[in-house]
Amino acid sequence: SDDGSVVAYTSDATSDAETPVWGSGPEAGGQATSRSYIWDRFAPAASVVALAEGSSSPVLSADGQKVAFVSATPNLVPNTRSVTCDTVCAPQVYLLDRSTNSLSMLSSLPATTTAPALAGDGAAADPTISADGSTVVYVSQAGNLFPTKTAGAGGPGMGEIIAVNTLNKTLRRLSVLPDGVTPAAAVNSAPAVSGNARVIVFDTMQPSDYAASADTDAPAAPGSSVVSVTEPTVVTISDLDIGTVAVGALSPEWYVKLINLGNTTFTPSVVSTADPQFAITSASTCFPG
Repeated sequence: SDDGSVVAYTSDATSDAETPVWGSGPEAGGQATSRSYIWDRFAPAASVVALAEGSSSPVLSADGQKVAFVSATPNLVPNTRSVTCDTVCAPQVYLLDRSTNSLSMLSSLPATTTAPALAGDGAAADPTISADGSTVVYVSQAGNLFPTKTAGAGGPGMGEIIAVNTLNKTLRRLSVLPDGVTPAAAVNSAPAVSGNARVIVFDTMQPSDYAASADTDAPAAPGSSVVSVTEPTVVTISDLDIGTVAVGALSPEWYVKLINLGNTTFTPSVVSTADPQFAITSASTCFPG
């Protein structure tokens, strides 16, 4: 966490035991199965909490209340349909909200009224989280999360760069061509998100996909390059809510509500209206959702 009071780490030892010992693995005498842990340094009791078996890559929000991590353990989240796997399942990205002790899968299509959430059919890895925990960005090798599929794929640890709104579980593909729609080659890795989720950077092996112009006769420099993507905060206006009003009279029942669709919390510097029929009743911090 920002103040260092909460620490997330991965260990081969049973760190949550009263007397930690080296863990065990699938084969006697072989390598231990690692596991991620959350250490609340100032908690009065049970200060170390274990995440799912085989979990890795834990990252914390600024206040330490939200932790994103990777696990290949199936059936961690109810009402989530995983792609069938025999012995080894594709790792998925999860979010644990420590304030409510709720766990959700982020590398999946969100549930609908008629179908449960559907996990990605490929590996998800390398999560990074915004300061308020409302945005998680990760690398995905799944081919079922978007209607269009990428034309190329990279090696282990590479894939598409996906951002998820942790409030409503909507997904955004960040690794796209300059048209903003066509998926770029899935040869990207190591994403990092700024505290306010406005800027995301990641490595790519195909920088020409992100050139501002398609007029590129010269070949791209060999090796990995860094790409920076700026994500604007999106605000929309809800449907007009008209209560019982009298024409010409001030009424609190006739109002227009702004909805912050993400990607971050913000405080507007100026709030105004050009319509004299409306009065500004609230100009405070605008949270996503």
